Parts: sequence; C-alpha cells; structure tokens
Amino acid sequence: MADFWKAAALILMAVILGVTLEKAEKDIAVVLTIAACCAVLAVAFRYLSEITVFLWELGNSVSLENPIINILFKVTGIRLVSEITGVICSDAGNHSLGKVMSILGNTVTIFLSLPIYEAFLTMIRNIMGML
Repeated sequence: MADFWKAAALILMAVILGVTLEKAEKDIAVVLTIAACCAVLAVAFRYLSEITVFLWELGNSVSLENPIINILFKVTGIRLVSEITGVICSDAGNHSLGKVMSILGNTVTIFLSLPIYEAFLTMIRNIMGML
C-alpha cells in the first residue's frame, strides 16, 4: 500500500508543477505529465501482476475452466486499455473520442463476457430444474 500513497503523492506534485509550468513552459508540463503517468502505471502493473498470479492459482485450485480465466484477463485488459485511451483522448481535448472509446470498451467487455453469462444461466436453469 505504500506504493499507492507514493503514487498519489507523485500525481499531486505533478499536477501542481504542471499547472505552474503550463503557462510558461507548456512542453515541459506535457513531458512532466507523461512521465508521472508512466511512473504510476508502473506501480499499477506491479499490483496487476500479483493479481494475475492469484487468479491463475485460483483457477488451478478450484478447477475453473481456463477459458473463463482467459475471458477475465481479456476483459480486464480491454477495460484498462479503453480507460487509459479514453482519458488520453479527453486530456487531448477530444472528449467525443474518449467517450466513444469508453462505449467501445464496454461493448467489447459485454461481448467477451457472454460465455460466462451463458454458463451462469445454464447453472440457474439446472438448479431450478432440481427444485
């Protein structure tokens, strides 16, 4: 958790410096923002790698089908990419593309999740048939 607080402090410092520098040195402010984003994403990926290891162990220990774990990884990756892309578009001043990217990410997430929903529906039907 210490990494989280350090990343939050880094973001706040980058925002303050970025706002201060933006009026005089816009190019430096942009580079500062990109550097801070990269540093924070590196922290996020450290957490994500531990989550990935846990999900694989969970899948192996409870005999979850690998396709379900694969779907969860794909959905997570698509959500992260669409969120980051949407924020970058919005920061660049193109809010429409940011929103459309968010819609695309949501749509693809639902599409990829259909097999999980179908398995869940089948499980409910089997339970209802047993009663």
